[in-house]
Amino acid sequence: MHNSKLLALFSSLSEKEFKEFEKFLLFQTENTSYAYQLFYIIKNAAPDFSNKALAKELVFNKIYGKEAFKDVKVRELMSVLRKHLDNFLIYLEHNKDDYYNNLALLKQYRKRNLDALFAQQMKHIQNLQEEDPFINIERYKRDYLLADEKNNFFEQQQIITHDEAIGQKNESFDKYYFSAKLRTLCEIINREKILNATYSKSIEEEIIQVISQNKSLNFDTPAVHCYFEIFHLLKSGNDIGQFSKTLNTLNRYQKSFTDAELKSMYAYLLNYCVQEVNKGNAEFTEKLIELQKLLLQNKILLENGALSHISYRNIVAIAIKLKEYTWTEKFIEDYKSHITDQHK
Repeated sequence: MHNSKLLALFSSLSEKEFKEFEKFLLFQTENTSYAYQLFYIIKNAAPDFSNKALAKELVFNKIYGKEAFKDVKVRELMSVLRKHLDNFLIYLEHNKDDYYNNLALLKQYRKRNLDALFAQQMKHIQNLQEEDPFINIERYKRDYLLADEKNNFFEQQQIITHDEAIGQKNESFDKYYFSAKLRTLCEIINREKILNATYSKSIEEEIIQVISQNKSLNFDTPAVHCYFEIFHLLKSGNDIGQFSKTLNTLNRYQKSFTDAELKSMYAYLLNYCVQEVNKGNAEFTEKLIELQKLLLQNKILLENGALSHISYRNIVAIAIKLKEYTWTEKFIEDYKSHITDQHK
């Protein structure tokens, strides 16, 4: 069993997930089943998955007793347990976001013609949407899926009357598509610069033209507006004006995005500054440290309270280069506790 995909999966589980999987497995099978017995052997060996107790022959003897060893039986049993573990991981993924569980329930109410329950669930999901502080790409996707389900319900009723759902569906899809498309184009352009490679960027010019001509789509949709400016920044070179415009746009919409999204967006500006500094454009050195200070102030550079040791080192180097010694010393003291023990 050593070096198997099954053990690789188990090695990725936290202690809490191990316990949760055991409960999950017992919902699927009995504690006397061969699959559970195999899990129990693995559980007792964890976290040392190179333990001799996990040798196929020893595992076979523990489960099947004095029966003659058959490699195929162990492999088949491993496959069964792997299937249970895969289903558990799917379960974890589906249940990490309550919104999609509620949407799945709404769909079931519609399919079963439970109109009163559908209306109640629809109101519940709409309240969840209103409470969500973020107006990001994920929000547009959710709005689209919810409007789509509303429209499906309307069509199922076969009532000829005015309904806003199809219009909401179309508008939400536009916002989702254009913001997601722009984000992808930015990722591609950035990757091309880093790897000196070329990737397909289908209908790039057409997308930019449509957004440029549709001001309401651009300026009323934070994700579209932000990635539109990032796109133009990536296409430019040594452009202080576009850099400032992009930075101001991201600052304006900070509350619309999660910290992870903001970190990803501002990373484009950080990389842009670094690239320009490396080209000899010294004016971007000051822009770079100003941006780092902004991100520190808003805790955007921190991830679960930790600051990357690479960011920590780079910030110190840049600040010293600009002779900001007093600020640098304070930064070193203030943020040294935010470096993980592994890198201190």
